[in-house]
Amino acid sequence: MSLDDFIINLRFFLPSKSLTKTILDLNSEYLGEAPKQNKRKKAVNRILGFVSGRSNVDHHQRVIAERLYRYLSSVAQEIEPKERQDIMLITDLIPRGIPRWLGLPEYTRIDVGTDLGNRTILALEALTTEFGKWLLAEGVYQAPWGELVMLDKRRLQITPDHIRIADVAPCKQETPYTEDEWEEREYAGMGSAIHGTSR
Repeated sequence: MSLDDFIINLRFFLPSKSLTKTILDLNSEYLGEAPKQNKRKKAVNRILGFVSGRSNVDHHQRVIAERLYRYLSSVAQEIEPKERQDIMLITDLIPRGIPRWLGLPEYTRIDVGTDLGNRTILALEALTTEFGKWLLAEGVYQAPWGELVMLDKRRLQITPDHIRIADVAPCKQETPYTEDEWEEREYAGMGSAIHGTSR
């Protein structure tokens, strides 16, 4: 199944085109910030789907959507089976967990003292806001691995389906990765974990 079919069939959130372009620009800027690490970072970003030679914004919207979908599935897997559900602040959950899935620095390593760092935080906040508004409008999103509900503008309730989650959740991994973990997952590990059923 292609990436486009995967996201379309899920009827999942898509970020706006303007935000998608912003994230792609940030991704490129971070590559330029570390020329000695470009080869490694380009390899990671190619696996993530951003440095693929495709300039189609629609495609990259789906790449970002897939990353967010898989991140939320991994969060659902971390909820203890004895717990029926978990309520989290979306303003913490997405900005702190999603950056590495988008080829950006780990949240705690974003330098807010720089223009690039500030723009990165603003982009993460914008992604959080767009997703929250979408889910509020949807009311409930039912994924194979559980249910997502926005209780208000900040609180996200995740009710995992522990019976099915082991079979259908796309990836099982902790996030965000440390720098050493990124080194280890450069090709084989990261590629197989991230792409899962979408390729």
